[in-house]
This record gives sequence, C-alpha cells and structure tokens, in this order.
Amino acid sequence: MNFRMLFYFYSYVIILLEVLGYTTLFVPFLPAFLSHKGYGQTPPALTGPEVVCAQSGQLVRFFGGGEPQIDRYFWTVVNASGDTLANRSGGEDLQELRFAFPTTGTFTVGLRVRRGPFELPVFTGSQQVRAVQVPIPILRPDFTLCANETLSLQAVDPTTEGLDAFTFEWRDEEGNLISNANTLNVQTQGRYTVRYFLAQNDEASCENQLETFVGNFGEIRFTLPGEEVCEDQVLLIESDSPFAGNWFFLDASGTRQPLPRGVNLTLNPRNQLPGPGSYTFIQEVQNPDNPSCLVSGQFTLEILPAPQLLAEVLQGASCEVASGQLRLSATATPLQVRSTSNPELPTFTLQPGSPQLLSDLTPGVYTFSVENAFCVSAFVLTIPNEAPSPLSWSSEPPVCTEEGVENGGFRLLLNDDIPGTYILTSRASGEEAAAGRLEGSGDTALERLPPGAYQLNFIADSPSGGCAFPEESVLEVDVPNQVQFSAPTTLRSCGPALLAPAAEEALQYSIRFPDGSVQAFREDIRLTQEGQYVLTARPETADDSRCPRSQTIQVFLFEPVPVQPVLIEEDCSGNLFFEAQLDGSLAPETLSFRWYDADGAIIGREQILLITRPGSYSVEALRNGVTACPDGRVPLEVAPILSRAAGELVVRAFCENELEGSISLLLEEGAEGVDEIRWQFFDADGGVQELTAFANQSEIAIREAGTYEAVWFRQILGGQRCEIGRDVALVMPLDQPLTPDLEAMYPFCERNGRRPLIRPGNFDTYRWELDGELLATSATFRPARAGLYTLTVGNAFGCVRQEQFLVFDDCDPFVAFPNALRYDQADSELLFWMRADVLRIEVEVFSSSGALVFSCEATNEGDLAPVCRWSGKINGERLPTGVYPMRVRYFTRNPGLDGRYDRSLVILQ
Repeated sequence: MNFRMLFYFYSYVIILLEVLGYTTLFVPFLPAFLSHKGYGQTPPALTGPEVVCAQSGQLVRFFGGGEPQIDRYFWTVVNASGDTLANRSGGEDLQELRFAFPTTGTFTVGLRVRRGPFELPVFTGSQQVRAVQVPIPILRPDFTLCANETLSLQAVDPTTEGLDAFTFEWRDEEGNLISNANTLNVQTQGRYTVRYFLAQNDEASCENQLETFVGNFGEIRFTLPGEEVCEDQVLLIESDSPFAGNWFFLDASGTRQPLPRGVNLTLNPRNQLPGPGSYTFIQEVQNPDNPSCLVSGQFTLEILPAPQLLAEVLQGASCEVASGQLRLSATATPLQVRSTSNPELPTFTLQPGSPQLLSDLTPGVYTFSVENAFCVSAFVLTIPNEAPSPLSWSSEPPVCTEEGVENGGFRLLLNDDIPGTYILTSRASGEEAAAGRLEGSGDTALERLPPGAYQLNFIADSPSGGCAFPEESVLEVDVPNQVQFSAPTTLRSCGPALLAPAAEEALQYSIRFPDGSVQAFREDIRLTQEGQYVLTARPETADDSRCPRSQTIQVFLFEPVPVQPVLIEEDCSGNLFFEAQLDGSLAPETLSFRWYDADGAIIGREQILLITRPGSYSVEALRNGVTACPDGRVPLEVAPILSRAAGELVVRAFCENELEGSISLLLEEGAEGVDEIRWQFFDADGGVQELTAFANQSEIAIREAGTYEAVWFRQILGGQRCEIGRDVALVMPLDQPLTPDLEAMYPFCERNGRRPLIRPGNFDTYRWELDGELLATSATFRPARAGLYTLTVGNAFGCVRQEQFLVFDDCDPFVAFPNALRYDQADSELLFWMRADVLRIEVEVFSSSGALVFSCEATNEGDLAPVCRWSGKINGERLPTGVYPMRVRYFTRNPGLDGRYDRSLVILQ
C-alpha cells in the first residue's frame, strides 16, 4: 500500500469516526483538519428565519455552521410548486446563503453538508420559510384632529397578507409605548411614531418606522398678558381667529365650563373662576370652509391669589386735628404694605394675626400698594373729615352717540366760596382718574369716566396748605347699555380680509373705510384696503333703546408667499421628501406651512413633507397670524413611484450545432423607470461572476450552463440605485437533439379518404404548415391533401428544427382481387395480389350467418405471383351460390397507411 492510499484510508476512518460520534485518535502525520484538535468542533446546522418579507429586495441569510475549511455546502431553495429557485454549492464562501424571496408563499430551504476529501455526508436538513408580503404603509405624515374627535391612525394596510407575523410599537412624543396594534386611537394633538418588524430569535427584520403629526384643524394663536396673572386683574385674551367662537375653561374635574362667546375673551378671574389655580382655556371656532370640523386652540393660565387686606377706619380727623386712625390686618399670608399717596408713611410687613395701626392721619384719600408672594394690588382707603364737605356730586348717565356712547360720570357742584381741587381716584388701580379746579360757590364740573368705582376727594385751599374733604361713599359709573358683538381688533389677511362680526341677535352693521366712506352690511364684508376701519353696530329696531357700539379694526393685507415644492430626498422604499422652498425674502420661522392632498385635507404642517403615494398635492406658506390666500396654493403632481417592476427571464438554451444561447429579460408593461440592469452567473461550484460586459442589456448571449440572475434598478435623487426586481434562470445543457422521425414521402389518396397518420416523436411544440399556412400544432397529423409540408418542432429551451416531407397522390389499390367466382368456368379461383410496399395481407370470407368459410394470411415475397388462392370449396364441396361478405386487411411499410377493404363476393354457377 503506497503513502497516498494509506493517507486516504486513515482519512476515511477518522472522518467516519467523527461522523459516528466517536473521539478521533490523534494521528501525527495527518493534516490538522483531520486531527482531533483541528476538526469537528462545530457541527453543521441549518439556521435562519422562519418568516421573511417577500419582494423587499432584502437578502435573507441562512447559516450552515460546520467547519468551512473542510466542509462543502449544497443549498437549495424550492417553492411550493416544486420549482427550484436556487441551487448553489461551494466551500467557505457558501457557509452562508443569501437569498431574496421573489414572491409570497411557503418555501423549503435545504442544506446538505459533505466533509473532507471523500466528501462524506455529515448533515442533511431543511427548513420551511414563510414569505409574507411587505406591509404597505398607509400612515400619512399629518392628520387633522377636529375638536372632540377620536382619530384612528393605521400604520399599514390592514388587508396585508401575513400581517399577524409583525410586531407594532406606537410611541408618543415622550417616547412612551402606547400601543402594540396596527391601529392607534388618539384624541390629543402631537407627534407619534410607529415601528413595525418581524421579531425572531431576539432579532428584528423587515423593519420600518413611520412618523406622523396630529394637529388641530387650523391653529388658533392667542395674545396673553402673561403666563401668570393675579385674580383681581381683568384680562383681555386676544385670539388671531377672525371669527367668533365658544370659550371654555376646565375645572378641577376636567369638565368644560362655558365662558362668554366671542372673538376675544375678557376675563375677570375673581368673578368668573372658582378661585386661584392653574386653568386650561379653550376656544372653538367653526371654520366656514369646513363647518363640520371645529378649529380649536388652548392655553394655560396660572391664576395667582391677590393680597387679602382688612382695613378698618377707627377714627376720623378734622382740618385742625390730625386724629385719624387706620388698622390694617393680613388675613391669609404675609403682606408688604407701602403708601403710594403719602410716601411719608412707613413701609411695613403685615403678618397674619398681627395688625398694624396707623395714627395721626389727616382727612383724605389714602392709596396703598399691597404685595404678597405673588401679586401686587392697590387699596384705596378714606379718612373722613368731621366737617361737612363743600362739594356735592350727582351721577350722569351714559349718552348715545351716532357711532357709540359717551360714558357716564359725575357732575360736581361747589357749595361754598372756598376754592379748591377735586381728584377722582380709581379704586381698581389706585391711580388718579380725573382732577380739576372749582373756584367759587356754584361752580360746576362734569367728568365722564370709564365704567368702574371711584373715590372723590376735594382739597380746599387754605393758608396752611389745604384741607381734604373726602367723599366717604364710593362713586360708581355704570356700564353703558350698548349692543353687544364680537369682532377682531386686527385682521391680517392674504388677499381681501373677511370681517364677520358675531352677535347673539341680528344687528345693523356699518363700517367706515380708511378713506372716510361708509358702507352698511348685514353679516360679513370683505375688506380690500389696508388701514384703520371703524365698525359700528346698531339695534335692529328703532324702539330699541340701546346705544350703538363701535370698534376700531386695523387691517393688514399681504400677497401670497412665493413658495415652490421641490424634491430634496428619496429612498428605495418609495419615500419622497419635498421641501417648500422660499425665495429668501421671508424667514421660515415667520411662516407656517400647509400641505394638502387632492381632497383639500391638510396632510402636513412642516416645511418638509414625506409623500409615499402618487397623486395630486399642493402646498401653501402662510405668514404667522395671516389668513390663507384664496389662490395661494401651489400644485404638486407626484407620479407613480416604481418600487417594484415585475420581470421574467426567458431562456433560449444551446441548440444543436450552436455555440451559444441567449437569455432575455421581459419587463412588465409600464416599467420605463428601469435605469440599470445587472447580470450575474453562478457556476456549479457556487462561484459568482459579475457579467459586467452585459450591463444594462435586456438580452445576453450565454455559452455555459448554470444559474443566471438579472437584477434591475431605478436611480433616485443623489445617484443612489434601488433594486426594483430580480429573477433567476437555470440553464441546462441539452442531452437530446431535435430530430423528428419523418419519411421523405407519404402516399395519399383523396378519393378513398386514405390519409397517413404521421407521428414525428415527443417534443414540446409542433407546427404543421403547407405553403406557409399553419394547419395544426398537435403532436400527430393526418394530411388532407397532397403537397410539400413543413414541420417545425421545438423544446422548452427555445430550440427549434424544421423538416419537410412530401405527400403525393397515390390512389392505386394496395391489394388486387376479383369480386366474383364462377363455378361454370374450369379452374376458376379467387386470386389476391399485393403491391410492392404492402408487407402482408389477411383475407376472410364469411357466410350469410357470419360463419368464417375461408381465411388466408400471406406475406409479400417480392414476386408477382398471387399470394392467396381459393376455389370456393369447403372440405371439397362447393358453397351454394350467393353473396358472401369478404374482408381484406393490408399492412404497409408505413403504419400510417395500413387499412382494409370490406367487399361482397358473388359466387355464381
């Protein structure tokens, strides 16, 4: 035994022991891959996902394990119909199989592993793989949430086959996991993300993430006095909505509580809210462009507690003696107290339960600034004069004017000759509201003031600096009895501004234009000039005693913002990113953006929009606080995105006497977006060769048998290429030539209907033609007339062969014989002759009852002698005269021409 044989023998034994599970002995002269220390540490095993995405363009990985240095891997992928889609083998380079599943369905991935120089089988296994459809995303990037509405968001098409295999994760803006279903119901605006994937063995595959923004239908912005306000303030909350709406606040239980309807909100927290605290305020406006969906906006205010001061006047004073006393107490929290009218008084801190006494005060009106930890409030207090005041007063009612009302007020009368100064102080602010001089008895003054509470003080002139006579009672100016309506104070509009005042009842409206002209209207009016307008509302009927009401409105008009939708990014999943690009005259942060679909629904509010579907869209850029332009939308047409293009490889393999075949790629109709085609060849050993010479060709020439793959791409923005389809074709060498079994000539007789049956053999296709006319495509053929015929046969690989044959008119009988036999003639016999191309005949004569009376079988001996003879006798006796049925069968060299004659034989005396 030589060394080589010994080496193979030991190799075989060691590998066999390893396969059987025995520990291999260490043999010093064997290579490391056959020794115990270097071989058999990792057994082969087929591992891979059980569920994958089909037609995703992703290569799915299957791992074979084992020892790639000494193992050889044989991979197959078979579909449910039994078709082999992949058949690859190799060594270390095929320890892992990468395969893209072309369709949905169930596939079998098979693996065989052979080991060592003898390629002993060490593993055979298979795995079922379910290829499911890639979910089709249907989540829009933006949704409109109407007030009091629940919105259902769906990530992918719910009818997607195999959707149950996917895991969903919905998260809110804070990253909180809020749902694990395909559908999410939301009632609040915000940004939401969803991630869906196939989860297997703690790994995620076929993964995708979508994002959407849920916003209110339109967005109302508010002008607030601040985020924190004191409860004793009267607040004006201005809304940028040009239309009146319903106002609410949420109480401690979250229940809506109504507030007065209007464009803006005048809020008196002390009178309209339960007390200090944090409140959410909501305005809902019905948009005239979409009455079924309310526009809403909300904001939060912190209402802070105002200082609580208890003031007691303990004693008055006189012009001669400063004997006035005040006692001030803090009822809830510590207070800082400072006199704003008398700076000489001390500033001090009041603690609850520890009052402060102010003494030696002269008569007059004292104002104090009182501050707690949150707010500063004004308090107006009076030290009365023990002497009567020389000043008397009376209330003056409001007076209606043409466009509104003159406020009410007070008429003052001096009843003494002592001149002096009167001062009216607002009890709400502690500030002077009006002042004047009265010089003598009977002198009067009229002061008209805004509605509210006032304190009157008269300071009489005297040599000592004057003596104050404060009015102890509070003077009230009533709210005028005017019609009520609500309208914005400012209108910012792109194009004509729509003014639509809101009122609880029908009113007569008129508006004074910036040029001074006046126009009456009923419900609304469009304003086409910039400037300041005056809106006046009057009662509907003449007997209504209420005064008109006027409001100044400032109108600003703007042109549409120049904007252009531009594709700035796209990916291979069909996601298109469009940007609303500006001309540079306006900063994006000063604008708001609106993207619309074909139905006019808002689908985006950012400068950049993600679009995943073809269709008609539009974009509009709005200045913040400016209403939409009637013609401000710029259209955008998105063509269908070629994400998948079906194609098929058609093989014309090597035919007889040919050195090469061809493969053609047939793409589906409408696949004009294919920009690149790449070809690959896989040989029998698993090697991969890029066929760069055939790049971008739809038909290639082939010279080798094996597996060919075509991958086609589309090019997207930025030059990136995206796979949109692939197909494989297995080219097998032809073992059998195309040789139809045909005779050069076939006899034919139209007169007696004798037509040969031609059987050329087994092929995949047949074409029988005469003079260029297609007669049949069947496997067999009977010609109906004489002529030169052409037969074309083909196989499944596209190979064809043509042969011609002649069908000639040959009506001569194959067998010759008489039809009568006469006994009265000496040596009378029934004789039969055969033509040269007849091999043999069979003759049978029957009686009238069907009994066989004569039979003969003869072969063609090649001479011209009769082959069958009969004298009309049976057992030496003549048959009776009469008519006898006779059958003659003949068999020719061409089975298609075999036949028989059925005749009557007449026997005569």
